[in-house]
This record gives sequence, C-alpha cells and structure tokens, in this order.
Amino acid sequence: MLTKQDLNAIGDLMDVRLEKGLKPIRQDIKKLRKDLTTTINFFDSRNLELEEKVDTTRSELHLSELNFA
Repeated sequence: MLTKQDLNAIGDLMDVRLEKGLKPIRQDIKKLRKDLTTTINFFDSRNLELEEKVDTTRSELHLSELNFA
C-alpha cells in the first residue's frame, strides 16, 4: 500500500512533468496573444482611416452623416 509520502512524491513528479509539458503550450499562447493584438491594432487603425475618408468624402459631397455602430 502507498504511504502518504509515496503519494506526495508521485504528486510532485506529476507536477514537474506537467510543468515541462505546459511550457511550450504557454509560449504558443503568449505568441498567439501577441499576434492577435497586432492584428486587431492593424485592422482598428485601418478602420479608423477608412471612417475618416468616408466622413471627408461625405462632407465634400454634402451627404447626410453615417453611423458606424
């Protein structure tokens, strides 16, 4: 029968192996978050530029205001 010490040792070993196995996954998640943030910022800035161009064109043509909601 396993003692409490044996179970603790097994638990510690499992924790170490899980940490090694999770490290690459955590790195991948970190990179994905960075890539996602970069992509969102790019498209957000492009959207703002487009909104400004549409507003300028609308004003020059004396058209009614558009809502981008």
